[in-house]
Amino acid sequence: IDPMVVATWNIWIYDHTDGSITRAIPSPEYDNEANLGNDIDPIFLPDGRIVFASDRKPRSYEILLEQDGQAPPTLLTNEGDRDVATYNLHVMVPGDNPNSIKQITFNRSNDLNPTLLRDGRIAYLRWDNANGRNHLNLSHVRPDGTEFDLLYGAHSYTTTERVLYESRQAPNGRLLSVKMPAQDTFLGGKLVYIDQDNFVELNTIRAGGSSSSSS
Repeated sequence: IDPMVVATWNIWIYDHTDGSITRAIPSPEYDNEANLGNDIDPIFLPDGRIVFASDRKPRSYEILLEQDGQAPPTLLTNEGDRDVATYNLHVMVPGDNPNSIKQITFNRSNDLNPTLLRDGRIAYLRWDNANGRNHLNLSHVRPDGTEFDLLYGAHSYTTTERVLYESRQAPNGRLLSVKMPAQDTFLGGKLVYIDQDNFVELNTIRAGGSSSSSS
């Protein structure tokens, strides 16, 4: 391994028909670009593009350059007693020039775990840990970065198990999620249904929604 190459998480695609494995960012011609950030949590869109979480955040750097004339070496948020790089959602065309990667969410904390909804929106877990807040909620955005809004947990609903992880839309339209504590549990929790169409959070009915249990 070249000691000058920074090890990062990359997205690879496995073709189950022939057993081949290829990197979403072409190798080896774009090795440097692939290692500009850690790319995780990929899902395919119907048109073949990939939505994923990454700490590369190219558009955030551009905005800071436009505003301040300079960008920090990494975009960090304070997590307890340490400053860490954070993840936002991006879209790419696998096999294409990585300069075409588009950042679609902007958050000083983490945007993770995207899942595709049937109406074309992307739901994801958003951590808002800025300006005295420490909220975890489900948000949504279109693949082009428009229509960003809160989906569920808008006020960080009052429960010790307040992380909704690995959400998937079930045939009944509700989100099936792993409900887990924010700390002290590694990817373990309870399977729950979230009635995101009728509730903004636990026992809080969405305007125009019908009253029933939200999860």
